[in-house]
Amino acid sequence: MNVLEQFYIQLDQSDWDVRQESEINQSLQEVNESLVAEGLNDVQHFAEIDRQAFHFSKSPEKRLSYRAAGTRNLEDGSIVPFEWPDIRIFTEKDFGYLFTRFKASKNLYAKTEYGLVLFYAKYKQDNDFVIELLNSLFLLAKRYKEKALPNGDKNHYILQFRIVLANALFIANNRKASQEVEAIYKSLIEYSFEVHQIWDVKHSSALRTVIDLTDFAIQYIKDFSKYVDLKKINEKNWIAARYLTGTYTWGAIYTADVSIKLCKHIGIDTKEWQEFKAKHYEKLAIESKEKNNMAAVSFIEKAMSIYKGIKDETNLHRLETEYQKIRADFKLGQVSQEMPQDETKRITEHIRKIVKESNEEGIVATLMLTPMLRPLTEIRQWSEDSFKETMLQNILPVSIQDKFGNTIANYSSDEERKSFSLLRTYEFHFQIASQTIIQFLIESLKANKLSAKSILALLEQTWLNKEAKRKSNGIEANVNYLGIISPGIKLLFSELEKWKTESGYTPDFVCATDSLILKSEYLLREFCMLLGVPTFKPNPKKPNIIMEKTLDDLLRDLEGKLNENDLFFIKFVLTEKAGFNLRNRIAHGLLDNIDYGLDYPIYALLIILKLSNYQFEPSKN
Repeated sequence: MNVLEQFYIQLDQSDWDVRQESEINQSLQEVNESLVAEGLNDVQHFAEIDRQAFHFSKSPEKRLSYRAAGTRNLEDGSIVPFEWPDIRIFTEKDFGYLFTRFKASKNLYAKTEYGLVLFYAKYKQDNDFVIELLNSLFLLAKRYKEKALPNGDKNHYILQFRIVLANALFIANNRKASQEVEAIYKSLIEYSFEVHQIWDVKHSSALRTVIDLTDFAIQYIKDFSKYVDLKKINEKNWIAARYLTGTYTWGAIYTADVSIKLCKHIGIDTKEWQEFKAKHYEKLAIESKEKNNMAAVSFIEKAMSIYKGIKDETNLHRLETEYQKIRADFKLGQVSQEMPQDETKRITEHIRKIVKESNEEGIVATLMLTPMLRPLTEIRQWSEDSFKETMLQNILPVSIQDKFGNTIANYSSDEERKSFSLLRTYEFHFQIASQTIIQFLIESLKANKLSAKSILALLEQTWLNKEAKRKSNGIEANVNYLGIISPGIKLLFSELEKWKTESGYTPDFVCATDSLILKSEYLLREFCMLLGVPTFKPNPKKPNIIMEKTLDDLLRDLEGKLNENDLFFIKFVLTEKAGFNLRNRIAHGLLDNIDYGLDYPIYALLIILKLSNYQFEPSKN
């Protein structure tokens, strides 16, 4: 008997389930090592296939999905993408082996893991197999439900219960043409309903149970309505929501959300649920205001939106007054990150050393390349690692508000929240990097190694100093890009020079900022024209009318044409609502004089320098 066979005996005799996934993986890794040492390579191959079978994420939405992905280097030096586990490498023989394991396994968790791989890989889908798999999933779901009851479900068995039940309902629904499968499907629906009805709303997993089981009813609404009374689900949800009112306000809102969806499907008026939800947003607003948290503005907005939707004019007018008052009380919050004093001293000394050893051209080149900013690939990895952690900001929807407290962007779906996580990670890094960039600029000014002259001298060597033909209304004219951006650069350095030489002088960066930010868009539009990227598009509402593309359109068109580090930086500064969004804030008059500092024109200058670093010959327009 080899070590793999010994492992199977141990697994069958144990009550291991999903909570022992790491133990199973560790055991199979040890089995693999032992089989290699014994020279049993054929057996070791199946042990590895077995290990991968446990590691697929298995769901109706994605079927089989990998746990890890990346790139690997081949012997010839080429780099190829990889996934692990990878269903694409499984052979007919491998699937046959897993089917043998499915039939032989006495451990219920292992049996269902094998079965789901076989079903979602479309290797085995005949009725006899499906019935055996469904019965195993049904029994495993019941076990997980029982394990969730004691001790407050510290092991999150109710979540595993939901995953198993989701797979079972999906498979049964797709194969219900078989009478035997339909009978199991009916039992699964009745069981879901029963668990929903008997679950104690005071249990720690009540919210998860209420939402998930109601979601199943919505997802399979036609079949649920045949076998159970959906009105009773709504009634139980009211009991849960009222209990959550006193313990978890967000939970009460989540329950209202799913219940509103259900009511719409079964023809129940949702007004009572809408009022309930609006009142709880008001409650959150009051709590946030007491904590001096500007989220209060967003909560009031949500409540107002609901009252408007249900035509509750009394509450809407009441909140409109409160809204004007509350949004005036809050200023936009900024996340800041200060460096420790020792680190600040070290960076300052390093900057002074670089400035001392560099000439003017070298200093401008450093600003152009901004090595202070880490590559986007690193920041993206930091963000992905952070998102894996179960943090509140990775679970709840996120909204972005302008300086007046109006919501201008929402990040609700998983992909949107991941995008926001990347932006927030970039922002944290950017705050540190920008301190270094600005300090580098100031030290260079003090050393008389940076000026408008040195900036323009470098730009004169780039495509920005090339003349291009412009035809307008049949008349040709020569244009020079440098001529339109140099006034803003000169104005910026004029203010900086006065700041350096005149004691007590307060620099005014308003005009320099407005000019350089808007001229950055001008250069991006010209950049597209020189690359042959169209800058016009049909008006979506009036196709016979041609309109200028928006800056967002142009930046999308430049994906793959600009270095991704440069493109992300430009988007973050100019258009990203979770970034600085400077182009829109300036163009729409959303900045007051107190909002203008040294940082904004510096960011615009960096954009111009980065764009100038690309090389091509302007076409004759």
